[in-house]
Amino acid sequence: MVIRAGFTGASGDELALISPTGALLRRLTTNDNEDRSPACSPSGLVAWNKGPRGSSKQMPKFWVADTTGQGSRSLAFGEGEIAWSGDGTRLVLSRITIVGSNLFTIHSDGSGLTQITR
Repeated sequence: MVIRAGFTGASGDELALISPTGALLRRLTTNDNEDRSPACSPSGLVAWNKGPRGSSKQMPKFWVADTTGQGSRSLAFGEGEIAWSGDGTRLVLSRITIVGSNLFTIHSDGSGLTQITR
């Protein structure tokens, strides 16, 4: 199965679980934000970046949930790409700012945010 960003639903760009043939299996998110950059863990979790749509003043955040879309929780503020560690316990976040981007690691429960580049 594949997690795809950009599934256009009633609320805008959402995440969806897609079969290898391209059939929609399940929408994972339904909100008024732009969900992007999904990454699947070996343990069955999905992480993504949730950003504001249009002129919203909302800050983008990194989120994680299981592949049913349940148990979603915010990990950290920021916008960028995401990758999982091989054992699925940590993530690497590429946080983009106005002065550039830096890499951070964080546990999948949201604890231990650590900057690893400057």
